[in-house]
Amino acid sequence: MGVAGYSEIARILELNSVAERY
Repeated sequence: MGVAGYSEIARILELNSVAERY
């Protein structure tokens, strides 16, 4: 996994955080 993989994981985590908040 490189930078791209890390970016994808970060995006997923952010989406999950937003979903939980709202």
